Amino acid sequence: MSGKSPTPGTTAGQGPASSVNYPGAEVEPWIAVNPQDHGNIIGFYQQDRWNNGGAHTLTFSVTHDHGRHWKQVVLPGVSKAAGGPYDRVSDPGVSFAPNGDAYAISLPISWAPDNSDTTTSAIGVSKSTDGGDTWSKPIFIQQDTDGNYFNDKELITADPTSSKRVYAVWDRSNPQGGQPIFFSRTTDGGRTWEKPHAIYDPTADGTWTIANQIVVQPDGTLVDMFFEGSGDSDEGPDGIAAGSHDPDARRARLSRLAETEPSRIRVIRSTDHGKTWSKPSTVADVDPSEIVDPDQHQPLRTGDVVPDIAVDHKTGRLYVAWQDASVTESGSAILLSSSANGRTWTEPIKVSKTPDSAAQGNGQAFTPVVDVADDGTVGVTYYDFRRNTPAPGALTDFWIVTSPRRAAGDPRAWHEQHVGGSFDVTLAAVARGYFLGDYTGLDHAGGTFTALFTQTHPIPDNQQDEYFATIHP
Repeated sequence: MSGKSPTPGTTAGQGPASSVNYPGAEVEPWIAVNPQDHGNIIGFYQQDRWNNGGAHTLTFSVTHDHGRHWKQVVLPGVSKAAGGPYDRVSDPGVSFAPNGDAYAISLPISWAPDNSDTTTSAIGVSKSTDGGDTWSKPIFIQQDTDGNYFNDKELITADPTSSKRVYAVWDRSNPQGGQPIFFSRTTDGGRTWEKPHAIYDPTADGTWTIANQIVVQPDGTLVDMFFEGSGDSDEGPDGIAAGSHDPDARRARLSRLAETEPSRIRVIRSTDHGKTWSKPSTVADVDPSEIVDPDQHQPLRTGDVVPDIAVDHKTGRLYVAWQDASVTESGSAILLSSSANGRTWTEPIKVSKTPDSAAQGNGQAFTPVVDVADDGTVGVTYYDFRRNTPAPGALTDFWIVTSPRRAAGDPRAWHEQHVGGSFDVTLAAVARGYFLGDYTGLDHAGGTFTALFTQTHPIPDNQQDEYFATIHP
């Protein structure tokens, strides 16, 4: 559902001399199905990824016929390659309101004049009233020009109980080494956005947050899920304060900290549409690990500090999925926990079906995303290496496991289906490791899941594309 670069030949956003761009490389997709018209689906992804943070543009793929035909639409007015003021852009997210309006969020960044560091980061929101065919001029709800403050890992959620309310959430690093959760919302359908403010700040406790994501329960309660790690998020590998805010160098520090310091997944709740928030409750302690290709042991960048959350829109039950190193010899499996109220959570269960292996071998499963279909079926997608062979390249496949809501707590109830692959992940863009994305896209239309994921293929200047699949459990 993607193709070659829609902005070929652009030189915008070069940054340091060490920067390498991968033309035609799409990564990190998100997906949303229009509740007014299930034939209208929007995919959103990074286009032409750089090795050290961001992409030339964010691009939509839009269909109005259930995915039979797609057209590409570049997000306008954000990155320089698309007529905007910023060097690069990253971290796509898109969400449909109940009336069919679509909202997209983006993370634009710019480099210092001497290209030594990123000094500017922002949060942009855009709106479409025609199913993704055209988009409004972006509103930059947060802009920081001091490199000591960096906005990251933002997502947007349109409230399924009101077409006027939309929520944006992200982490914002500070000079004290923390990353509090920042939040903004609109209550008038995107015309105005309230001033962003922190809704949870653990800096004084020596912890940091990332990968915030809001879901809305049927009674209107907001639940924000996030990964919380320990240690100074602005330290280098030797414990020395890092001067660079290069986005991918920063992300590498967070992954190292998550592997060596205590980490956990937590949630905070709001019963007044985001005006006030509860104290955090813990979903589970997490043991993330680095994923490597099983042949050469070269690193992959995956969803190690990016768990995912979904809600059953009938019962309100919450589900969280993540990759974890604590239950398999291979070094990574997909775990799931659920909650009826967001306060207490079930003991995690292993839902991935990847056969185990020696450490860092073919048994590694990674980058899970969870969703709940209208009939209550719970689905979790992920990648693994089970079909890899000793031949050159690291064969990678994409899978889904599903369970009826009544049995989702029983590991034996989960049924697996193959979705995509095999493909060679060593053809992927390199951004602190072979990079398919910190997340993939998963939504549903009635009882059918709609998945958006990244695969590679040996096509010059277009070695990485986004693929769409409809999945009938």
